[in-house]
Amino acid sequence: MIKFGGIYDEFSRITRCYPWSKPLHRALPEIPALACVFIILLQFLIFIHPSHSIEGPVQEPAPTDGSVQLRERWGIEVASIRLTAAERMVDFRYRVTDPMKALPLFDRKSRPTLIDQASGTKLNVPVAPKVGSLRQKTMKPEVGRIYFILFGNPDVVKDGSKVTLVIGDVRIENLVVEGEGGAQP
Repeated sequence: MIKFGGIYDEFSRITRCYPWSKPLHRALPEIPALACVFIILLQFLIFIHPSHSIEGPVQEPAPTDGSVQLRERWGIEVASIRLTAAERMVDFRYRVTDPMKALPLFDRKSRPTLIDQASGTKLNVPVAPKVGSLRQKTMKPEVGRIYFILFGNPDVVKDGSKVTLVIGDVRIENLVVEGEGGAQP
């Protein structure tokens, strides 16, 4: 019969044969740390690829007159505009259909503003100290890629609010904000 102490002694004897291995009592603290690193890496990969979300495929909205005008004039389609971060931010996402027409949206000198049509309150893009402006900027927009702009929301914009997006000369009116859960079926 082998006792627990005997198993540990046998394991220690075997691991001493291999100079790169550590005794069990020294390796145990590293296991939770490695598990945490693995979980963080997995979450980062999921964050980078939002198309692989658990929610399933996103249904494309039917084109409206406004979306056709946006494609023709500014080379974009509105993918979504919704509340996020416990309704403290408004997440505006748009897909580029024509990179040349969409260039004014990426102008670094232009400050995006979201105007609540009911109250006239202007929402700005927050600038985090280490991250910078919470919007994507590029000099070469890609066709089909979805870009985002986050606006701070001091409890002004609600689910169903109509807003106007202004970026330099670009002005997109009558955007309806969805709640955090998105459109309800």
